[in-house]
Amino acid sequence: PSLGIAPRWCSFLDSLTEELEENPQPEVYDDYKFVTGSELEALGLTHLLGTNLLRAYMHGYFMDIRLYHKAKGIAEPFAYEEYRKKKIQQKVDEARASRVQLKKLPKVNTQLAEKLLDGKQAKTASTFANPLGDERFSKLFLDPSF
Repeated sequence: PSLGIAPRWCSFLDSLTEELEENPQPEVYDDYKFVTGSELEALGLTHLLGTNLLRAYMHGYFMDIRLYHKAKGIAEPFAYEEYRKKKIQQKVDEARASRVQLKKLPKVNTQLAEKLLDGKQAKTASTFANPLGDERFSKLFLDPSF
């Protein structure tokens, strides 16, 4: 279907693909979680090897998703709290980023410094060096005699 309409000589493919799209077949392993041997060790479920609770497949095992969630909850009891702390910290960081940033201007020649910073923002930053941070112009913003 994603390639377009089937050619005239194989029009039966259109009806076949439409039937398949209408009746999605349930996956055999929807209620199972694939885990490796190292994950089994981390969850403390190595004693289940060889039982009917684990189905060997390629380089790991399939286990019931409900059993996996229970074992994960027991093995890592503070996982939800850590996740919650990370989410809260992320929201706080986003709020900090949206705050208004104050310009740190020197006490001497503040008007000149403001004008330079506004002009720098209007033009690209790569074409001009920052005169406020440049040592050659430091006396201009430190010495009141200027």
